[in-house]
Amino acid sequence: MGWFLLLILLPFAELWLLLEAGRVIGVWSTIFLVVATGLAGLILARAQGFMVLQRIGQELAKGQVPAGELLEGCGVLLGGLFLLLPGFITDFLGLLLLTFPVRRLLINLLQRRLARWVRRGTVQVIKIRQIGPEEEEDDIFP
Repeated sequence: MGWFLLLILLPFAELWLLLEAGRVIGVWSTIFLVVATGLAGLILARAQGFMVLQRIGQELAKGQVPAGELLEGCGVLLGGLFLLLPGFITDFLGLLLLTFPVRRLLINLLQRRLARWVRRGTVQVIKIRQIGPEEEEDDIFP
C-alpha cells in the first residue's frame, strides 16, 4: 500500500514544487533548471554506466558472476531515469542514486533484506545447471 500511495502522491508533490519554483524564481528559470538537471543526469549516468560496464567485463573475464556490479548498474539506471523525469524531488533522488556511497548503502540494505527473505523462506532460490554432453537428462531428473 505504501508504494502505491507514493506513486500517487509523488506526481502531485512534484507538480506543486514546480509551480512554487515557477512562482518564486520565474517560469523560464524553472524550465531551465529542469532541463539542466536532466542533461546533467544524462551525462553523469552515462559516465557511471560505462564504469559499471567496465567492472562487469572485468568480473566476467575473471570467471566470476558480477552480481554486485549488476546491482550497481541497476542503481545507475534508476538514478538516470529519475534525473530524466521532470521535477526536483526525482532529481534529488536521482543524484543520490548516482553517488557511489549512497548507491552502495542501498545495495547492501537490499542484499541483507534478500538474504533475510531467503532464510525465512519468503523467497526461494532455484539453481539451474546446464546439462553437459556427457550427462543424460535422465541422470539429472530421475
